[in-house]
Amino acid sequence: MQGELTTIQADGTKSRTPMTTPDHFLEVKAAVRGSIELVSGFTSFEGKPCDAYVNDDGIALGLPQNRVASELWWAQLDDHSRLGNALDILHGPLAIVTGDDEFIAASR
Repeated sequence: MQGELTTIQADGTKSRTPMTTPDHFLEVKAAVRGSIELVSGFTSFEGKPCDAYVNDDGIALGLPQNRVASELWWAQLDDHSRLGNALDILHGPLAIVTGDDEFIAASR
């Protein structure tokens, strides 16, 4: 069972951290710098299944817009969802957890 945490900062820079346990709450919380919120509809990254998270209070905290992360998210939404989320822009770092099927299944 193997996974990876990819963090995309608001300036577009990426970092990757290997993960050996599907219990990733603390790593994700640190990556987004606070309470976490699952990004609905963000289900794939670089051809792998994933879960993606942002800081739940990103707007209230004044975290910068993350255009790179938002565009990755918008590209995965169907037409109806895209219209509903067209004005939604992710703020702050985006934490993406990917892994093999066993890892992802265990993390949910």
